[in-house]
Formats: sequence, C-alpha cells, structure tokens
Amino acid sequence: MQAYLKLLLQAIGSKSNPAKNPAQARVAARCMCGMLSALHHFNYSTDLLQAVVPLMANKDDQLRQLSCDAIREVLVNDEEGKVAVEAVQLVRLSCSQSCCVVHSVWHSQGIQAHLSVCSPNAD
Repeated sequence: MQAYLKLLLQAIGSKSNPAKNPAQARVAARCMCGMLSALHHFNYSTDLLQAVVPLMANKDDQLRQLSCDAIREVLVNDEEGKVAVEAVQLVRLSCSQSCCVVHSVWHSQGIQAHLSVCSPNAD
C-alpha cells in the first residue's frame, strides 16, 4: 500500500516539482481524497492528509474542490476526532505558511464553520 501512495504522490507533484500531467494528477488526487473520505481511520491517514491539505490551495479548480470535499468529509464524519484534529492542524499550518490566504472554496464548502467548531481556541 505504501508503494501505491508514493505513486499517487508522485502523480500529484508538489510546489517544487509540479505534476507533468494534470489529468493524471486529478486521478491521483481523486484516489487519495476518496480513500481519505471513506477510510479516514486508515493507517496512512496522516500521509493522505499531508498530501490532500496543500491541494486545498491549488490553482486547479478540480483539485481544490476534491481536496476541500475530502477534508470536509473528515471533519463531519470522524467520530473519534483524532483525524479531524490533525486535519485542522494541517490546515492551520498551511494557512500560516501562505500568509493566511484562504481560498473562497474553503468558505463555500462549509470548511470554515467546521474549523471554528473543531478549533481548540474556539469559544
């Protein structure tokens, strides 16, 4: 399974090494987001979160939408809260590293409301 995840990560690319094939990156993102949404308690959920959260700020609308939907699913469906807390922490870190630029998709997908509910600093 770890080899499969590495293959998906390579297909998605990164800021320093962008994907060479956008269609392939979307398929890889769909696979990763699907696994995260359906199996958020999965052994490799941390790896999936670390790959999916940065996609929430991707220039590609489809990648951004897929990742926002997957994170929203985690926040809504993680009954134990462990993976949801990790997702919130990664989103917070991502926001702070990108000077708090939050894309409108985050708001439109209801992620902002979930983050304020899940945040340890929320009143």
